Amino acid sequence: MAWQVRGGIDAGQGARRVSRRRFLGATGAALGAAALLGSAPLAARPARAQARLRIGYLPLISVGPLFVAHDRGYLRDVGLEVEMVRFASGAEMVPALGTGELSAGYGVISPGLYNAWARGVRTTIIADGSRMVPGYGYVMAVVRSDLADQIRTPADLRGRRVGMSVVGSAVDYVMRNVLAQGGLTEGDVDAVRLSSADVNAGLAGGSIDAAGVAEPFGALAEQNHIARKWLLGDQIVPGMQVAGMLASEQVLRDRPQVVALVTAWLRGVRDFLPGQSSDPEILDILQRWTGVAPDVLRVCTPTYLDPNGAVDVANLQEQLTFWQQQGVVGATLNVAERVDMSFAEAAVQTLGRA
Repeated sequence: MAWQVRGGIDAGQGARRVSRRRFLGATGAALGAAALLGSAPLAARPARAQARLRIGYLPLISVGPLFVAHDRGYLRDVGLEVEMVRFASGAEMVPALGTGELSAGYGVISPGLYNAWARGVRTTIIADGSRMVPGYGYVMAVVRSDLADQIRTPADLRGRRVGMSVVGSAVDYVMRNVLAQGGLTEGDVDAVRLSSADVNAGLAGGSIDAAGVAEPFGALAEQNHIARKWLLGDQIVPGMQVAGMLASEQVLRDRPQVVALVTAWLRGVRDFLPGQSSDPEILDILQRWTGVAPDVLRVCTPTYLDPNGAVDVANLQEQLTFWQQQGVVGATLNVAERVDMSFAEAAVQTLGRA
């Protein structure tokens, strides 16, 4: 299992390394952020002596609230001593959550998560991790700059080389929906499976014509005049629940501990939303943990997270149905059984409703 332990872009022994150059070249690692909301009141007093949690994370911009909660001491304020464990992908995180080796983690909604639930992996979504509401479509379709006048609608992708990212990813979900809106399927395009980190190189080299990306890759593509942002995620799949904060079955047995975690998380959310595109301190925190430079962060299409932690359960079920129809997920699930909003509701009682 490839883990990287605490601290921005530093790698632990035996872990997959993602170099700073890879982040800042024409790539980065991430999802984007922002909204205009005030910061939260002080959190509740710790319910106990410092409790130790291991929290998995990905070096994504949308994980910013966790980074803020860590660096500003919000986790410590609620009595939590946290070890931050870095993963290369959400798929690697799921087994560790299932066994309780991780207490919690930031998880992207995907077929892998649905299939894990179907196999009996008992993880639960306890708070929003990001959603694509109007103005916050940070997963998007971009088109190569020299083709922007030729590719205007999804139907214009027919016969084109289209970057679709990894099967089952949020980008893949968005791009399959782009094709469907043009009356197309994967068979109507030359689908190229590139990771987000490799898309801009493909666009720059002319090996792909359009692609799905998440921020900061869209911002980097425009900065380097490689591609233009074309269709944003809030236009393609409005309301998509992209990610959530997941808790292991083992940590859920300690309710005060989970409430404390969500309280710290929501304090981070409420700082992160208005500050991630402009607040120098927030930008510095994001750069340390993701490797994305502040000048790029300032121009990223923002990400939205619900400041009260609410999760769109209906959309989670809708995504499951989509992946079933695509033949990627075979199991039938009641997704509502894997979401518990009571921890966020308890946290909001302490923080006040935003």
